[in-house]
Amino acid sequence: MEIYASKKVIESIYRVQETVKTLEAKYRHASNVLYYKKDDHKRASLALQTLKKLDENDITYRSFGMMFIQVPAPKLLEYKQGVVDNFEKEIKHLEKEIDTIGKQIIQNQDKLVKLVEGAKKKKN
Repeated sequence: MEIYASKKVIESIYRVQETVKTLEAKYRHASNVLYYKKDDHKRASLALQTLKKLDENDITYRSFGMMFIQVPAPKLLEYKQGVVDNFEKEIKHLEKEIDTIGKQIIQNQDKLVKLVEGAKKKKN
């Protein structure tokens, strides 16, 4: 499709197209990160459920690099709860970010359609 329009209009069209491409890349990246965060959250939640079954006097082991240290079950439970809560916050933030980016994509695509239609009308 050929569009005959002023240089300014064509530059605007290209600029909006590049913005849409950038937003789509951000959307894909945020979606991928969200997928992995949900997977990490699921694994941390399963570990938390297992820790809740332990007695207060049970000793657990936590790894630090190649070393393992003894940690009382309540301390490790508290740590894992913090990890799960952090994942939940990150997931909510990513979902909001994805929603915002999706809205921006739609707005820019609408802007692009208006610019192209405006350029077509000027041709006729």
